Amino acid sequence: MIVNALSYPAITLCVAAAVLIFMLLVVVPMFQQVYARMGSDLPGITKTIIRFSEMAPTIILCLAASVGVAFISKRLAGDCGKYQQAVSSVILKLPVAGELVKKYQMSRICSLMHLMTSSGVPVLQALKLLSGIMTFYPFRESILHLCKTIEKGGSLADGISGREHLYGKKFAVLIRVGEETGSLESMFRSQADEQRPRTRPDPVYRGHCGFRAHCHVYADVQTRHDNPVKKKTADFLTKFLQYPH
Repeated sequence: MIVNALSYPAITLCVAAAVLIFMLLVVVPMFQQVYARMGSDLPGITKTIIRFSEMAPTIILCLAASVGVAFISKRLAGDCGKYQQAVSSVILKLPVAGELVKKYQMSRICSLMHLMTSSGVPVLQALKLLSGIMTFYPFRESILHLCKTIEKGGSLADGISGREHLYGKKFAVLIRVGEETGSLESMFRSQADEQRPRTRPDPVYRGHCGFRAHCHVYADVQTRHDNPVKKKTADFLTKFLQYPH
C-alpha cells in the first residue's frame, strides 16, 4: 500500500520540518540577539538565515492558510468531477509520486480484474463492479469508458488503446493478445504480479479490496431475487460500499 510505503519518508520529513521551524523561530533569534550585543559584522550567509527567520512566521501562516483552503475545498467540492479531475491531474504530473500512484492503480485494477474473472464474472460485469470500487478519478472514468466501448461492440483492448497515457502501450498490447488467445485472466494476473513489487500493497489492503469486490458481486446477484430479505441485504451492501474505506 502506498501509505505504508511512504509512511517512513513522511515521518522523516515532518520531523525535519518541525526541527527547521524550531530553529528558525527560536534558535536563530537567540543568536541574533547575541550577535547584536557583540556589535560584530556578520557573514552574508548568516544575514540571509536571519532574514529568512524573520520571514518564517509569515511563510508558516501562508502555508497553514493554504492547507486550510485545500481542506475546506476538499470538504465542499470533493465529490465534484471537475475538482477530482484537477487534483488527480496535478498528482499524476508530480515527478516521482505521479508515476508511483499510476503503478499502484494499475496493480489494483489488475488484481481485482483477475479476482473477478477467475471467479467467473464476465468482463463487462467485472468492469462495472470495478468502476464502483475505484476512487481515483482518471482510472474510474477510464473504466466507465471501457464499459461503453464493450457495450458498443468493441473490445477491451480497443478501449485501453484510447487511454494509453494511463495504462501504457505495453499493457494495451498484452490485453489485446490476451483477448485474442483467450488468456485474459492470466494476463491480468501477470500484470498484477509485475506491478506489485514496485508498489508493495500490504496483504490487509489486498484482502480489503477482495472483500469489497465480493460484496459488489453478491449485492448484484441478490438484487435479481424477489425475496425482500435478499433485496434489503443488497441495498445495505450497496449503501455500505458507497462510503470510502
